[in-house]
Order: sequence, then C-alpha cells, then structure tokens
Amino acid sequence: MFETVMGAVIAFNIGIMVIETNADATCYSDSESTYDDLRDCSSGSYSLRWLQAVNITLLVIYTVECFARAFVERSMYFWNRWNQIDLLTVVLGWAGVVLSTAVKNLNVLRLFRVVRLMRAARVVISVPEFYILVSGLSHSLKAIVFGSIMLLAVILVWAIIAVEVLHPCNVLIDYPSCPRCQAGFDSVQSAALTIFQQIVAGDSWGEISLPLAERFPWTVPVLFLSVMTISLGVMNLILAVIVERAAEARENDQTRKMQKKDAEREKHMVELALLCDPAEIRSLKPRWGLGFRV
Repeated sequence: MFETVMGAVIAFNIGIMVIETNADATCYSDSESTYDDLRDCSSGSYSLRWLQAVNITLLVIYTVECFARAFVERSMYFWNRWNQIDLLTVVLGWAGVVLSTAVKNLNVLRLFRVVRLMRAARVVISVPEFYILVSGLSHSLKAIVFGSIMLLAVILVWAIIAVEVLHPCNVLIDYPSCPRCQAGFDSVQSAALTIFQQIVAGDSWGEISLPLAERFPWTVPVLFLSVMTISLGVMNLILAVIVERAAEARENDQTRKMQKKDAEREKHMVELALLCDPAEIRSLKPRWGLGFRV
C-alpha cells in the first residue's frame, strides 16, 4: 500500500514537472524575450505561487519518506541504491529551495529538476517487465559508453580520409538546393558531422554521396566502405554487445531470485522445526540439510 501511494505521488510530481517546464519555455518564445533570471518572467514557473507550494509539499513528503525508510531499515538504509537516489533527490531539492532565495541567476538550479526524474524509476521497477528493461539498460551503460567511443574513433578516421580524398572532388560539384553540401568535407570536423548525419542518423545520405558517386565513380569504394564499417560493422557490434549484457543481467536476476527463494524456504523450515520436538528436529536435519543445532 505504501509503495502504491508513493508511486501515485511520484506520477503526480512528473505531471507537475511537465507544467513547470512548459511554463519556463514560454519565457524563451523569441530572441527578444530571453531572461537571465526566470523570476523576471511573468509567465514562468517561479511566478506561479501554487506551483511553488506544490513543489514544497512534495519535497516534504519525500523527506518524510526518507526518514521513515531510514527508521525502518536502520543501518541498511544507505546500502540500497534506490534509497541513495531518493536521498540525493531530497538533498538537491532542499538545496534548490535554499539557493533560490540567495542566488540571482537560477539557470543552474533548473538542472536540479532533471535529478527528480530519477524518482520515476521507483514506479517503473514495481512492474516486473519494466524492471527487467531497467536492469538490462543499467548493465548495458558501460557497453554503450565504450561503444560510443569506438564509434567516434571510426568516424574520425573516415573523416580524415574524406577530407583528403573526397573534398577536392566535392568542391567541384554545384549543390543549388543544399548550401552546406559543398562544404561538407572541407574540414575534419565538418566531415565527421556529415558522416554522422548520413550514416549514423540516416539523414539525407543521397544529398552528397549520390552526386559525388555519379560525377566521380572512383569515389564509390570509399563511400561503400565507410557505410559498411560504420553502419553494418561498428553499430551492429555495439547492438550485439548491448543485447548480450542485457541477457546477462536477466540471467543474474533469475539467479538472485532463486537464491532469495532458497533462503526463504530454509527460514520457513527452521521456523517449522522450532515448533516440533527435538526428535522431529533430528529427523528434519539430515533430510533438509539444515544447519541448526538442538
């Protein structure tokens, strides 16, 4: 019941964050209505008193929840990852409230709102299917980070090749409907951005590559190899590693559940044996392998 109520509170808080973010977005409707201090914006979230009151109320509820969990779990409270996230959210929340009255520029404090989104994981993990997805994602983060580094390294290599090989040919082609295309390979940075746009993001591959291949057919192997190594090679390899890590996380979760069930079964057998006489305890000991003494 407690988890259900807190899940409803967190879901309500997410709705409040949507209203808060939309209100702040109205302060940047055009280039002339830009505010360094959101308190100067009449339509911003800081001008809505009821919104500030709701945020304080939610922060008080989260604080009470943290104290209640700490009182129940005692020293084990800080060893739970979700308790650490909740405590971080509460500390940053109160820090934002205190600093909002002392700091003039509140742009940095808006980042504290992003941290509150982590509490949404409390709602997600209550559903077994969502818990499997979140667990798989958390175990795949390391593979995603190193895969991204590898992807950037390969893109950098092809960007250097593109500047050396493709740029002298690309500047000879006229692109009337694409102002950027002629300068797509004029530097390593521009070439890397072009390759990322065309191959990784899959956006407008034919704007530069097709005219280049038609005008200079010898560039086709370079374009082909860049697509094969980045798209079919590195990106699929990253996907395979992510899937493998997610599968390992699911297997580890199944093992943890089996160990928990075994521990609960042994605990129940101990409680049952304590209700029996010593003769029954001796008969249960070799049968169930219980490690208690009479």
